[in-house]
Amino acid sequence: GAGLTSLAQLLIARIVGSTSYGIYSYVLSTTSVLAYLATLGFNVSLLRFVSAYRAQERLDLAHGVIRFAFQRSLAVATLFGLAGAAYIFLSSSSHNRELE
Repeated sequence: GAGLTSLAQLLIARIVGSTSYGIYSYVLSTTSVLAYLATLGFNVSLLRFVSAYRAQERLDLAHGVIRFAFQRSLAVATLFGLAGAAYIFLSSSSHNRELE
C-alpha cells in the first residue's frame, strides 16, 4: 500500500506540475488534519467504552455509544466539508482552474 501511494504521488506530481502539486499537497494535508479533528476523540474513547460494555455484557450500551459517536463525528465532518466547499467557492478566481 505504501509503495502504491508513493507511486501515485509521483505520477500526480508529473502530470499536474509543481504549482498544482503544491496546492494538492496543501489540501491533502489540511483534509487529513480536519479528518482527525472530526473524530472528536471518539476513536480512542470507543476502545475503552465498548470493551467495558462488552465485558459487562451490556451490548445495548455499546450500541448506543457507537451510534452517538458516529452521529456526532458525521455532523462535524459534514460541517467541515461544507465550510471547506464554501471557502473554495468564495475564494476561487477565474484564473485558478485547479479549484474548479
